[in-house]
Amino acid sequence: MSDRKKRVTLTRRLSRLFAVLVVAMAVLQVAVVVGSWGVTSLWPDIHMRSVLSSDGVRWMFGHMSDGMTHVTLVWLMLWAMAVGTMERSLLWRVPFDMRALVYRQRVALRLVAVEAAVFVAVLLLLTAVPHALLLSVTGSLFPSSFSQGIVPYAALSVCVCAITYGVASEVLRSIDDVVGALVAGLRLFAPLFLLYVLAGQLCVTIRYVLM
Repeated sequence: MSDRKKRVTLTRRLSRLFAVLVVAMAVLQVAVVVGSWGVTSLWPDIHMRSVLSSDGVRWMFGHMSDGMTHVTLVWLMLWAMAVGTMERSLLWRVPFDMRALVYRQRVALRLVAVEAAVFVAVLLLLTAVPHALLLSVTGSLFPSSFSQGIVPYAALSVCVCAITYGVASEVLRSIDDVVGALVAGLRLFAPLFLLYVLAGQLCVTIRYVLM
């Protein structure tokens, strides 16, 4: 089987798996809603709330976005952009093509190395020195401003390094190419966003029913 056929087969399997997960999430959501109504109807004294009651319907309309407004969604979006820029700029291929890099690509790689060193140095200055700004009141890293911001900081650092490599190596030749690289990751991660929305809604619904 050729590499192209293998990729097509893998893509189809992943699409089927994604479809199964989406259907499963939707079925579970309906089961929780209907099940909460059935259980509370049969056993009114049970410590459970029905989503189909008057209070439940008001909660569902008033708190529908609760499962989506979480920092995890921001992290997912930022890392989707990071993956997109890595893929479009071809930076991800550098470890596999080190011996085949042309002069312009080697220069671009040196620029990326300098940028990465600067990002690490800034992070160390903000965390490793006495009375660093990103430490908590007790001087610890977890929890602190550092622990809250390290994931988006890392993702944005990857985006900057990948864009620098793409522009310097002339893989990304215009502003349109740069924007396209950032958006490409969002398109690639689109199925995960749908799963995130379904899973988040399911979690908040279960929490409402049981609390």
